[in-house]
Amino acid sequence: LRYEFYFLSSGINAEYGRFKKDAANNSEVHNLLIMDKKTYEVLHVHRFAPTEWGLSVFSYHCNEKDYFVVGTAFVNEEDSESKDGRLIVFRWDGTTLNQVASHDVKGAVSCVTEVCGKILAGINNKVTVFEFKEDDGLKVECKYHNTLMAVYLRSRGQFILVGDLLRSMALLVYKQLEGRLEDIAKDYKANWMTQVEILDDDTFLGAEHFNNLFVCTKEGGLEEEDRRLLKLAGQFHLGENANVFREGSLVLKNPSGAPPLVHKTILYGSSTGAIGLIGCIEKPLFDLLLTLQEALARTVVSVGYIPHNVWRAFHNDRQKEPANGFIDGDLIERFLDLPRSDMSKICSDLFYDFDGTGMKREGTVDDLVKLIEDLARIH
Repeated sequence: LRYEFYFLSSGINAEYGRFKKDAANNSEVHNLLIMDKKTYEVLHVHRFAPTEWGLSVFSYHCNEKDYFVVGTAFVNEEDSESKDGRLIVFRWDGTTLNQVASHDVKGAVSCVTEVCGKILAGINNKVTVFEFKEDDGLKVECKYHNTLMAVYLRSRGQFILVGDLLRSMALLVYKQLEGRLEDIAKDYKANWMTQVEILDDDTFLGAEHFNNLFVCTKEGGLEEEDRRLLKLAGQFHLGENANVFREGSLVLKNPSGAPPLVHKTILYGSSTGAIGLIGCIEKPLFDLLLTLQEALARTVVSVGYIPHNVWRAFHNDRQKEPANGFIDGDLIERFLDLPRSDMSKICSDLFYDFDGTGMKREGTVDDLVKLIEDLARIH
């Protein structure tokens, strides 16, 4: 779509971008704004009902038409959680926004996305699949109830990754012919999730409240218990509260046409305004960078003299465990700032296929400098 969109709390006649309250009832007013992607000019404003908060929005393409699906909640200060909300579908024709469907739900619609052409929504402790037709509106097809609070959803084909508020991640499958949702694997640790993402069919990324990242994998096995477990494959203290993941890149990928060092990149945004990048690399490169990282941790003086392994260790209010499965890109790039003599010491006994011929050899300072500069170009 050519347009960006987001929620904004303001009075309908207020200056856009400023927070105001409705003078009549002293309550926040939420609007859906359609804005030009290049100029940020406001093209259309839809004002929600009093006490109705916009929580989630999703761009949906169906039958050659563009729609925005919006999830809301009716907020009552006396209630600990929202008891009512709406799922609203708007059609955007390039100039005007028209509401074409609305469905009342029991709870707050925290997240919306798409699965197999259907609309998928997280509503309090339920994950619900809706069928949408402009003539018939929204109809509930099936529900999944075994969550504490479904706050994040990602889909890939028929598979759905659910980020639970306090119960980490769960992997569901949408059986379209049978019209039902079924859980196939879970991470049983009590992580307070702030975002989730699907890396591939068997690998899943999560961010949690204590500024940590972790990766789980779905593995096959002879025992049913093993197949239903999302196993921890990596963990890392980021130091930022990552609350949004998007697949993408900050730069043009592979401008030279050379084989990529990083096969998939995920951008993250944090609650402090930071933007970062997470990339997937092959095991030989990972092993090389892990050895380099350990050597740099012994050489580079960290801020506050905090040991690198202490700072990057996964820790929350219940446990503290060493980081694994992640490479600290910030530390790796510190290699470029070292004196040549320190670079030479670190390079000793580092073997890798630097030439792309399939044969490993001992690396030189120039080999490592070129490799790290190539990695730095992805951001």
